[in-house]
Amino acid sequence: VNKLIEANEMTSALAKCDEAMYLNPELPNLQRFRAICLASLHRKREAVFAACAELATQPDDHLMLEIIVSNLDIPIGEIKRSPTQTLDLLDRLIRYAGHRISGLHYLRALCLIVLSRLEEAVTALEQGVRQSPRDGSVKALLDKTKLAFAI
Repeated sequence: VNKLIEANEMTSALAKCDEAMYLNPELPNLQRFRAICLASLHRKREAVFAACAELATQPDDHLMLEIIVSNLDIPIGEIKRSPTQTLDLLDRLIRYAGHRISGLHYLRALCLIVLSRLEEAVTALEQGVRQSPRDGSVKALLDKTKLAFAI
């Protein structure tokens, strides 16, 4: 697989990764290779999930963090269309790399607001304020959420 990636044959490399995953999903670096291929093929969401899976076993893999940050594209429309799926993605990201990627608690709070889980949204915003105290937008949304919903 590594040779295919080096040759920039990402579709073939991904097919080999998928075969290997079917046979033995615990192979070392399998999710890493998948994340690299998927990111190169512009399959952003899948690349982020694969990178998160790799971070679960290799928490200091800077390339995986880079793949997550560069492919994390969550438009507001996505939050409105599928808040539960988006929330699941954000929870995984926070679990594996939350302290290294800013803005995740803010996005998580937006999903929770759409799902009418307001107390959890306030908690997420409070975490966001602690993580990024200089980010006025997180604090402003926290204040508005507390006022609007009398929490």
